[in-house]
Amino acid sequence: MSAVVLQFFLALVAGFFVFRLWRRVSAASRPIFWLVTVGTLVRAIGGLLGFWISYLELPVGRSLQLGRGLWFFGVDAVMYFDFSATAAARGPIAILFLDKGLPSPFFLQVLAGAILLFGAVSSVSILLNLIAYLASCRIILSFDSPEQRRFVVFAIAALSLAPSVVVWSLQPMKDVVFFFLIVAFFGSARKWQQLWSDPARPFPATGALLTWSAAMAVTVYGLSGIRWYFAFMVLLASLVFFLMTIISTRRHFAAAASALLLFVLLLSSFFAGAGSYVPPPIRAAVRNIHDTIVLPQTLVGLLASARRGFDRSGGATLIGAGGAIRKLDRNIGAKEMPVVAAPAPLPASYQQKVEIDKKRTEDAAHPDAPSATASMGAKAPAATSTAPPPGAVPAAVALAPPEATGMQQPESEEEGASVSPGTVLMPGSTAGRLIAGTAAIVLPQWVARRIGVLDVRGGRGLWLFAEVDTIFFDVVLAFAIISMIRAARQRTLRAPVFWMIFMVTFTVGASLAYTVSNFGTLFRHRGMFLVGLILLPVAAAGSRRVQPATALEAGSTDVTSL
Repeated sequence: MSAVVLQFFLALVAGFFVFRLWRRVSAASRPIFWLVTVGTLVRAIGGLLGFWISYLELPVGRSLQLGRGLWFFGVDAVMYFDFSATAAARGPIAILFLDKGLPSPFFLQVLAGAILLFGAVSSVSILLNLIAYLASCRIILSFDSPEQRRFVVFAIAALSLAPSVVVWSLQPMKDVVFFFLIVAFFGSARKWQQLWSDPARPFPATGALLTWSAAMAVTVYGLSGIRWYFAFMVLLASLVFFLMTIISTRRHFAAAASALLLFVLLLSSFFAGAGSYVPPPIRAAVRNIHDTIVLPQTLVGLLASARRGFDRSGGATLIGAGGAIRKLDRNIGAKEMPVVAAPAPLPASYQQKVEIDKKRTEDAAHPDAPSATASMGAKAPAATSTAPPPGAVPAAVALAPPEATGMQQPESEEEGASVSPGTVLMPGSTAGRLIAGTAAIVLPQWVARRIGVLDVRGGRGLWLFAEVDTIFFDVVLAFAIISMIRAARQRTLRAPVFWMIFMVTFTVGASLAYTVSNFGTLFRHRGMFLVGLILLPVAAAGSRRVQPATALEAGSTDVTSL
């Protein structure tokens, strides 16, 4: 009982902290006040409504509920919550030394910490995601200046209103925390860069240098503990960032020594956070000069392997080749592979819940039949932590060569149209994969299908939501491109942090377009690309003028100045 009272008190304290954080962010300007207020209310009210509807199993979207406050779009959340709740039940030591072989171990640690403090209910994620969202807005505000004001407002508007980002905020999912880590890393890198751009100081203040170096290392640890490949791209881009910072400062030797030590720290944080998820060839590249030289070739091989893994994993929304892609493949001699699209397996608890709902419906139609509660139980049992081991591929799709399926490869666009309804032809060439993947990222699905680029099925009736989110994404993309073109014409793209963000965003987007062959997965991962696009205009505008040294850069270590 005392533990419940303590958790209730801590939840009140956390709620007050959210209120104060909202007050601080919304005080920046009137447009930001309304944007942040709307973003906060949508996440808080929408999350609570969704939680109670699912938790109480109310007759609202019953077929989409997973129970326990969870919904079908948060299938991963079942696994995350169960693993985190188990760790929290074992205490702080178990959370601290959580098995790095589990999925997204850093997020599991964060969620387990929230469960330990506030209780083992899935609604704790609403509080956690609210804090991550408001903290991200606060960091973006640190870029604010007269030259950047409209870019900051646009960035906060995009982060607050992006449909997919809002949806991920309603469940115990890693995306919003991951977005916060991205923003925090680039914000810390910008502060570290500015320490070397003040000509009035012979050397940066030691306290500030250590603070922002530590902040970069902690965020890399978190990034690698959720999606190791993103953190690895950040590491590669940081080399260019450090080089540009060294060149732009007058204290070349000191900056070079500091950058070298910081890179070693970032590298250590990367391996510590990612654990066994780092492929052996990348580990070998750190120890062996020969493996380092062939690292580009190794990365290409890893991308190809990841593509094959996504193809095997499959799903109901496979990104198939449209008529134009099939024509391109035919012209260059590439052949598409027929893949039988099938929905990914749902948790056992959800499948049993569907059976219970079906039985209840039958009971209502036939009152004399045995009741659902008597035959199956009144409630579906809580899902257990039976997730497959890391690297395991779910048997969600049947892959087979043409001769095994009894189908021939299409020799023309017209013949390709005769493929059976349940089969999708995957692009056969690298160019076709890149074009199809890029189209899936930036084009509304109905447009891509109309021009013959994509063939996508499934969607569970949620294509309207996906299309709206894609249009929103396109607006952010257009704003980012126009902002960068204007900055390039004015020759103001000088900030090293801008080029680091640009490199990470471009490589993430290209990698997703090539490797991910399922629209549902791509739709979720597109958020990494979106966050980069949000930050690019702000960073581009920030290079127009060197900011004066702040109190923190003069020696203060108050990290709340972010």
